[in-house]
Parts: sequence; C-alpha cells; structure tokens
Amino acid sequence: MGWGPSETRGTGELVVLSQVCLPHYQGGRSFTLAAQTSAPEPEEASVARAGLKMQTLLNGAMQQLLKNN
Repeated sequence: MGWGPSETRGTGELVVLSQVCLPHYQGGRSFTLAAQTSAPEPEEASVARAGLKMQTLLNGAMQQLLKNN
C-alpha cells in the first residue's frame, strides 16, 4: 500500500496491491487485487479523499468477488 500527494500529477493518491487467500471460504478463494485512486490537488486532504474513494472501490470489488455463485 502506498499513499501521498503527487506533485507531478497534481493529485493525492492511494495505491493497493494485495494477494488474498481465503482457503475456507466457499471451498477456497484466491485472487490478486490491484487498485489506484486519486483526488485533485497534491495535498494531504486529497490523499484522504482518495482513501475514501478506495474504500468505496474495495467494498464493491469484495462484494462482487465474494458473492455466492
């Protein structure tokens, strides 16, 4: 996980790369997750806004990845 203001892109950014292994969920699930979010302006408040966007993104992704088939 990485986060911070980007002067070159003029944004606050958050990046996540993770390998998830759930051996006992629905007979076993494993996946790699990579996500990036940003918000305008290279400042700490923008990093916080990017974090809120990331949480929303991950909530939706987990619902789709872990839904019962």
